[in-house]
Parts: sequence; structure tokens; C-alpha cells
Amino acid sequence: VGWYGFNCGSVGAIVHTVDSVARVALNTTVSAIVGALAGAVAVYVHRGIFIVDVVLMGILAGLVSVTAGAPYMAAWGAAICGFVGFFVYYAVDLLLQRFEIDDPVSAFPIHGCCGFWGLLAAGLLQFPSLSGAPKPYGVQLLMQLIGGLIIAAWSLGLAIVCFLVIKKTLRGSIRLVNAEHEFMEEEEE
Repeated sequence: VGWYGFNCGSVGAIVHTVDSVARVALNTTVSAIVGALAGAVAVYVHRGIFIVDVVLMGILAGLVSVTAGAPYMAAWGAAICGFVGFFVYYAVDLLLQRFEIDDPVSAFPIHGCCGFWGLLAAGLLQFPSLSGAPKPYGVQLLMQLIGGLIIAAWSLGLAIVCFLVIKKTLRGSIRLVNAEHEFMEEEEE
């Protein structure tokens, strides 16, 4: 429900037209449904079972992927956005698991990678008549790519600075202990 408030509400506040808000609601729904269906079919083909978590992540992948371009694309564009968004999430999630990189809630595959795909999709799948942008597809796509790279560089740079400050100020005293280990130590005392 929150995604509809965000996507439709922000467009409604800016554009003030019912048609735009309805298009955003439709595109948000289509992308989420296609992401869920892609997740259900892909995980069944890949693993031989239905995994509800993957289907739910397909919904999120579709929602994140369509957010940037929901006002500017037709429903078929939103469907493509959700479909590709799921496979972006799934591929990156499998890579993280393969390299044993811990991301228990799949934040990077969903928000980082699907968000980046969504920025590109907004430039790639837009309808100039809907967006009002006089720019040709190539120019808009390049602008979206540059914007995405700037966001990634800023986020990575800021994260590195924060982690270095934490490392210097805490001098490596951060340690991860699982809850079971802490509970067992308390019982021993």
C-alpha cells in the first residue's frame, strides 16, 4: 500500500492530473505482478519448488524497478521493467550467495541493482508523449545512466568514509556474535 502512496501521491502532487496518477497506479501494479510471476516461474524452473520469499522479492524488484519511470511508460514498459527487475535481483542475489557476501534482506540486489535498472528503464522505455521530455531516447538514457553512476559513486564514497571512521574510532573492536552464543554465555554465569 505504501508504494502506491509514494508513487501515485508524488506524481499527483506534482502533476495534479487524474490520468497521470492512474497511469502510475497501473504501471506500479503491472510491474509488481510481472516481477512476482517471473519469480514464481524462475525459482520453480531453477530449484524445482515454489519459494514464497523469492516471489515476494519479485514483487519488490518490480516495485523498485518501475518507481523512476512509472509516470512515463506504457503498461507494456512496466511489464518489461518488472520482468527484467526480477532477473537483476535474482542474478545479483545468487552472486552474493556464491561469494558468501552477507546480505540477509537482499537490500543491495533489490534497492541498489533494481534501482539502477529502474533508472535506465526510465530512459529506455519512456514515451516522449507521456514524459513531455523533448529529448530523444539516447540522450535521456545517457542522462539516466550518468545520474545512476553519480548516485552509486556518492553512496560508495560516503560508505567508505563512514567505515574508515568507524574502523579508526573503534579500533577494530566491533565483533559479531550470534545471539545463541551470547545466550549460552549468560547461562554459564
